[in-house]
Order: sequence, then structure tokens, then C-alpha cells
Amino acid sequence: MRQTLMRVILADDHPIVLEGLQNRLANVPTLTIVGQARSFADLEQQLRTIAADVVILDLVGMGPAPIAFVSRLQRTYPDVRVIVFSSRVDLAPELLEAGARGYVTKEELWHDVLDAIRTVMAGGSFHSIQVQAYLDQTARTISLTTQERVVLKLLAQGLSPAEIAGELTIGIKSVHNYLWNLRTKTACANQVQLVDWYRRAYGDRGEVG
Repeated sequence: MRQTLMRVILADDHPIVLEGLQNRLANVPTLTIVGQARSFADLEQQLRTIAADVVILDLVGMGPAPIAFVSRLQRTYPDVRVIVFSSRVDLAPELLEAGARGYVTKEELWHDVLDAIRTVMAGGSFHSIQVQAYLDQTARTISLTTQERVVLKLLAQGLSPAEIAGELTIGIKSVHNYLWNLRTKTACANQVQLVDWYRRAYGDRGEVG
């Protein structure tokens, strides 16, 4: 049975970068390059007529408001996985929040891009080493109270708000207040994002000390 190829659009304003990515990925038998775009507007135009699974997206020089653009792209084309490939790492938290599935810096090895494509196509998310380091550093700069850290740790362990209230012998309203404060401090929209933030900040084992 013939394997379905992963369809990729490359979006970067530098022809040399586009050519480099094209040459690197052209020899990968499991994917095919179906388009190249030089701006956000060009990319949107191509997505109207070209079926794609993944977009490798640069930020600088592509157009205004990259965060809003990625958010709009994910609303309009929810099945298209966006992987940011940029020299900028400072926008990583906001772009991942906006819906980007992967983030790789241009300073890192090109095979990270291929790993990112494979990971997002399998339903996961991919952060290259530099991006993950930045996310971890950013997460740790947010100051939480001891009780907030305990509530968040229990949430990450799979406890419901009611179970957290029972574990800490506090009211359910207090737990919801803690969770609201945590979402405000971390800019997380829901409990799933809170758990993801916690694991990035403190590790999968849930260490808070």
C-alpha cells in the first residue's frame, strides 16, 4: 500500500532560506513540498487553493502581527499544523498559545525541522532545544505563592478541584480562586494549559522546591 506523503508549504521571505529548506527536505521520501510563500498574504492565498498538512513559517519580514496571523490561520485551517522556523525566540509563548504546533530557531540544525514535522503530524508538539530553554526560563520567572504551587502540583497529578479541596482541607471556592489566580499569572486559558505550563516550569516529575 502506497504511503500518503506529508504535504508541506515553506514560508520565508528569504529566497536562500527557502532554497535551503527545499534542498534539505526534497530527499525525504515521506513528504512533498507543495508550495512556497514569501509573505503572510502569499501564504493565505496559497492555502485557499493548495491542500497542505504542515506550514514551515518564518516571522521576520513576512508581514505585520505574526501572533494574530497564526491565530487566524489556525481558526481558518485547523487541520494545518504550523511550525515556526525563525531567528526570534521571544515570541514563542505567545505563538504556541496562538496555535503553532512546533517552534524551531534558525540557529539550530535543520534536522530539527524534520523532527518537528514528524512530531506534529503524529499529533504532538515540538520545541527545539533553544525554544524549550526559553520557555523554561520564562515560566520560572513567574512568582507563585506556596499554596498556588501546591494546588498546581496536585492539579498536574490529575486531581480535580474538588479532590484538591479535600486533600488540602479547604473550600472548593478557595481552590477555584487559586486556579483563577494561576491562570491570570501564567496567561493560561484553562486547566490543561496550566498543567502544561507547570510541567515546563518544574519538570515532568512535578518538583516545586
